Amino acid sequence: MQKPEAGKNSWADSDQQRYEPPGGIDTSFYRGTTPEITEEVAKELLDYDVTHYLGGISNYHRALDMSRWDDLEVWINEQAEIAHKTRWRYFEDEDGNPYALNEDNNKFTPEQIETSPIRVLYCINAEGMEGHDPTPPEFAKIFRDWEDTIYKCVLNYIDKYPYVVNCLWWRTRGHFMKYVTTGFLGPHADCDSNYRTRDGERYLPMSEFPTRQTISISANLSQCGRDYKGGVLRFPYYDVDIDMDAGDVVMFPANFMGMHELTTVTEGERHAYLVAFGSGTDGKPQPDVSEPEWANMWTPPIWLNDVHDDYAKVIRHSPIWAKEPLFYNPVGQNRPLEGVGVDKAGGGHFDQDDPFLLNRNWEDEWVVGDQRND
Repeated sequence: MQKPEAGKNSWADSDQQRYEPPGGIDTSFYRGTTPEITEEVAKELLDYDVTHYLGGISNYHRALDMSRWDDLEVWINEQAEIAHKTRWRYFEDEDGNPYALNEDNNKFTPEQIETSPIRVLYCINAEGMEGHDPTPPEFAKIFRDWEDTIYKCVLNYIDKYPYVVNCLWWRTRGHFMKYVTTGFLGPHADCDSNYRTRDGERYLPMSEFPTRQTISISANLSQCGRDYKGGVLRFPYYDVDIDMDAGDVVMFPANFMGMHELTTVTEGERHAYLVAFGSGTDGKPQPDVSEPEWANMWTPPIWLNDVHDDYAKVIRHSPIWAKEPLFYNPVGQNRPLEGVGVDKAGGGHFDQDDPFLLNRNWEDEWVVGDQRND
């Protein structure tokens, strides 16, 4: 057994650092760029099969292409075994009782380790990291396709909840979570950084990154009832339980109102693919948000450089915003661009003579705003 290292910060010292493999980034392997949103794609994503619950919880049914899952599952399970062996640091307390710390420095007893989900962070890389082999190119293509689909689901989500769009500066690349029988994840909010106060003293978290998350995404890769039993995604504040099918993509607020849990897997194994979208930087001269081409590993958040332009294509075909006042949609409002002063609807997304704007009854559109400001 080893003794804990004072100030040890595994998560911030590894994941959050920009990783550049020998020879530079292999941009042909994985890029964080978003897919091209054509007019046809914009129409298509508005027709996704989705169930919207209370509280901004949305389930995009069977959105991911799972046709290669049987091959991919074998590889993922191999990577999960490697991750489970390398993620723990083992210690003994003063009484000789064993415990372990994970990558977030959370403390676990041996019994808790057995029920803890296995977080697989480092396996999607052109270069092997943390004991993992380089990712086979055919699997990297699957991950790129999943990321593209998730982004399209986000554009659909924006159409339902448009005020989220200005809170989406960046996204993280997805990582895997595996639950074995007896595995579960207790109630938590994804924006919770474990900040505490006690007896007037502040206990700052080792990273404030979670506080900047806006929406969380959990994609299910296994089929409930066939591959596993139990493992329900539960949102207690809204009394919402979701038994997810393979390929389902569930989106929800990362704040305290999106508190959720994964109930115990009573039989089989459950696999998930997790992604975060958020806003803000760490405020440093070289911020901790990277350009899309740096998305060669799990964490660094990467800029969403096209999300407003892409949604401006979507809103043109939205049945919601063909009827609802644009006053309630930031991309449809007459906001100027910060520091530029462009005085066009949506910050320059639409020309003054754009048919999308000309076909609207502006007297009805803005009376709502006038009443609201009174």
